Amino acid sequence: MGSSVSKEQLSDRLDRKEIVRGTALTITGGFLWGLAGVFGKYSFEYKGVMAPWLVNVRLIIAGIILLMRAYMVQKNGIFRIWKNKRHVLRMLVYGVIGIAGCQMTYYMAVQNSNAGIATVLQYTAPVMIMVLLAIRNRKLPEANEILALVLAFGGTVLLATHGKLTQLMRDANTRNISFGQGISIRACFSSRNGIL
Repeated sequence: MGSSVSKEQLSDRLDRKEIVRGTALTITGGFLWGLAGVFGKYSFEYKGVMAPWLVNVRLIIAGIILLMRAYMVQKNGIFRIWKNKRHVLRMLVYGVIGIAGCQMTYYMAVQNSNAGIATVLQYTAPVMIMVLLAIRNRKLPEANEILALVLAFGGTVLLATHGKLTQLMRDANTRNISFGQGISIRACFSSRNGIL
C-alpha cells in the first residue's frame, strides 16, 4: 500500500512551493536590481560606457531571452499579438516609451548623478501611479495607503541621500531626467491599464 496524498495536501504543498519560489524570485530580483545601478555607475566612470548603449544592450539581451522562453512555452502563439492593431500599439507604447524610457532615464540619472538619486527618481513611480489611479477612479487614496506611500518614499529618499536632501535636484540634467521618468511611468500605466 503506497502512501496516498489528498488533493488538499497536494494543493497546500504546491501553494507553499509557489510562495517560496515567489519569495526567492523577489529577493533575487531586488538584489540584481540593486547591483544594476552599481555596475552601471562603474561602467560609466571607469569603462567609458554611455547610458544609451548600456540600455540598448540590456534590453536586446532581455528581449532575446524572453522571446526564447515564450517560444518554448507557446511556439508560434507568440506572433498572435501582431494580429490586433490595438494590442500592437499598446505593446509598442509600453515597450518603447514605458520600459525603455524608464530604463533610459534610470541609467541617465545614474550616469549624471549617482545610483541613490536614480533610485529616488525610480521610486516616484508609486506616487505617480497612486495619483493616476485617484484621477482615473475619481476617488482619493485611503489614509493608510497615503501613509504607506509617504513612509516608503521617505525612507527611500533618506537611504539614498543619507539625509542630505539638498543633493537631490542640484542640476538641470537630473530635473530633466525626472521629467522623462514621469513620462515613461505614465506611458507604462496607460498602456497596461487600457487607457490607450
